Amino acid sequence: MEPKLEEVTHSEITLEPMGERVIGEVDPTTLSAEEFKSSPDLLFHGAMTDFEFSRNFDYRSAEYYEKSDGSQTLGEGFYTTAERDSAENYSEVRQIGQVNNPVVVEVLPYQAKVLDLRAKSDPSKTAPVSKEFFEKWYGRFKQYYKERSSDKNLPWWVTMAESDYMSYLIKLKEAKPSPDLRVMLGTTHSGMPNVPNLNLPSPPWMKLFSNFMVDEGYDGVVYNEGGEGKNRKNHTSYVFYNLDKVGTHKSWHESTEASALK
Repeated sequence: MEPKLEEVTHSEITLEPMGERVIGEVDPTTLSAEEFKSSPDLLFHGAMTDFEFSRNFDYRSAEYYEKSDGSQTLGEGFYTTAERDSAENYSEVRQIGQVNNPVVVEVLPYQAKVLDLRAKSDPSKTAPVSKEFFEKWYGRFKQYYKERSSDKNLPWWVTMAESDYMSYLIKLKEAKPSPDLRVMLGTTHSGMPNVPNLNLPSPPWMKLFSNFMVDEGYDGVVYNEGGEGKNRKNHTSYVFYNLDKVGTHKSWHESTEASALK
C-alpha cells in the first residue's frame, strides 16, 4: 500500500541527480569571437580585479584566493556560473564597493566530465550525493586524517578543524538521508538532527576534495548555490578542477597555436 502524500517524510523522498555528463560539445578553437560569445555553453567568472585567464596559472593557490576569489565552498578550483548577472554580483561583492565596474570573464568548457548534482526532476533543486560517493570521500578523508595526525607542524586551527570534521563525517555516515555536497563538505548548515553545523567558507580540506574529484575522473562539478551580497539570487555554479577543459576565446586559441609549434 502506497503512503499518502502527507505521510511521506523527507527521508523517504530522494531526488535523483543528473549525474555524470560531459559539457561543451563544440571545440572552442573552431569558433570565432562572435560564435564564442553566443555559444549556449558560455559561462561567466566574476572576479575582484581584471586578469587574463591562463590554464598554466594555479587557480587553486592561496595567491588566487587572497587576491581574487576568497571562497572555496565546493573545493579549490575555477568557479563560474551560467548567469552573467550572478557573476557580476559576485565581482561586486569581492570588490567591497571600491570599483564601480564588475569584472566578468567569459569562458567555454570543452569535453569536460562533470558531476551534475542538480535534480533530474527539477534542475532548480539540488540532489544529495550518492551513498557510494559519500563512502569514497569518507574513506579518502579518513586515510588523509590518519596520516596527518602525526604532523606536528600543522597550525593548531587546522588540527582542530580537521578533528572536528572527522567527527562530523562519522555522524553524517550514520544519518539519513544522504547529505548534499556542501553539507558533506561542511561548507553549509547540515540541517540534520544530531549533526553539528560547521558552515565553514574555506575549510582546509578543500584541496584534498579537488584532488579527490580529479582522481575519480571528474573535471568539475555542477551545483545550485544561493549567491552572495545584497543582490543575491540562486544560481548554478560550474566549478572546474581541471583547467585543461575550460578557457577563454584567447586561451583556447593560444593553446592551439602552441600545440602547432611543437
